Amino acid sequence: MKNLVHKSIVLLGLSLLALDLHAQQPSFYLIPQVGNVNLSIDSDYTLSNVKLNEDNIESGITAGLITDSHLMVELSILHSDSIDFFDIGDTYNFSQYQLMLGYQVELNEHIRFIPKVGLSFWDLDGEEGVFLNPGTEATSNLDGNDLYWSLGFDFPVTERISLQLSYANNGYEFGRTETTSFGVRFEF
Repeated sequence: MKNLVHKSIVLLGLSLLALDLHAQQPSFYLIPQVGNVNLSIDSDYTLSNVKLNEDNIESGITAGLITDSHLMVELSILHSDSIDFFDIGDTYNFSQYQLMLGYQVELNEHIRFIPKVGLSFWDLDGEEGVFLNPGTEATSNLDGNDLYWSLGFDFPVTERISLQLSYANNGYEFGRTETTSFGVRFEF
């Protein structure tokens, strides 16, 4: 049932966007981005069966279209890794592909507010560290899709370049993520 609701929301949004795109010439943009993600994994999904809460660096790129009426559609590819220099502790890699729908609200000539909602198709991989671990290291792999939202602010620098700051706090099958990211939007 959860997947049916998610797919219905995305299809409705894409249908509205398709009607808007048909009437206008949209602008294309790219946003390279980097940020901090707090990855909280419930104990049922960790290799040590202990709840994990760690901060990681997330990086990615977003490609999108925006219409003259400020409707947006985006596809993002994001990835974060545990930071472990000597393979001592357990490491987790979190990757996601996001299909997002948004609306850009012009607050004034210097600030835009951008709420977005969509689907995240994610993959969480775990690998047990070698410290105090005799034998072969255990691994885990979990994937799925969940509803995703984010709130952001866009600060125009020029007519085609702007700085973006965004925040998201989302629940997944395995736990939660809280992300703050910074990006630069290049509009074509």
